[in-house]
Amino acid sequence: RRKEIGTQWWAGLFLRCVLEPRNGFTWSMPARFHMTLVHQNGTSDRLLQGGRVFEYDSSWGVVQFVLWEELVAPGNQFITDDSVRVEVLVIPGKVTWTRKQATISDQCAPPT
Repeated sequence: RRKEIGTQWWAGLFLRCVLEPRNGFTWSMPARFHMTLVHQNGTSDRLLQGGRVFEYDSSWGVVQFVLWEELVAPGNQFITDDSVRVEVLVIPGKVTWTRKQATISDQCAPPT
């Protein structure tokens, strides 16, 4: 994702975890991750790592991962065949299922 902040454009990097709720249960899952921007020659640059608890249809990321100018500069060798290589390693934890609590709209919904 590209975003202008102030007078500069930035490339952002995001993880999104989607798993549909099942039979009235929602879920959460801890995960560790490493995301790396890779040069054409295979060397890595810009490591982003951390951990987060993901929940139904949640995402996490940074808007200011790398300056757009730096990303597209030919001397930096990040772009090959109009593509940027990002290596992502996600280490998921155990999924926890939790019964969804009824809301007024859930109680008023017609039976299915």
